[in-house]
Amino acid sequence: MLSLLGTSEQETDWNSPSKSKGHLGIPLISSAFVSAIPVISRLLKKLGVPIDWIDSDDSEFIKKSVGTSAGLFLVVDAAQATDNEGRKIVAAHDFVAKYYVKSVFGTGETYANGQIAANIVFCRDSFSRTAAELFLNLLGSFKSRSAPLVANSKLFA
Repeated sequence: MLSLLGTSEQETDWNSPSKSKGHLGIPLISSAFVSAIPVISRLLKKLGVPIDWIDSDDSEFIKKSVGTSAGLFLVVDAAQATDNEGRKIVAAHDFVAKYYVKSVFGTGETYANGQIAANIVFCRDSFSRTAAELFLNLLGSFKSRSAPLVANSKLFA
């Protein structure tokens, strides 16, 4: 399950995860389900997590194969970018148009117990990979500060 911990921006409801409509939790129920969400699929792949891991029900897989490495994905042109199957990576075309989203990037890292921390950023400006890489440190800081909560089952029990 991917769970929304924080959000912020121009719409009032975006400033509280509890007001999220449709993004508070995204279940990772099968590889087919996750593959149908190109942004999430791409994030996991850039972390080195093969999507078919979800079907294996192997909770140790993330710890064994990914470790604590960081990953980054970048969609330079949110309105036009497509995946290998020709689907828009950012499927919410109305969202991209309404809020003038130019680029999307995300970073992710794993905790020692195999849980994943990730952030996804929607930008009104075009972002380069070099600029997006600067955010790897931000997620690392979040992860180091939240690791004790995760380890003690205070977060995502």
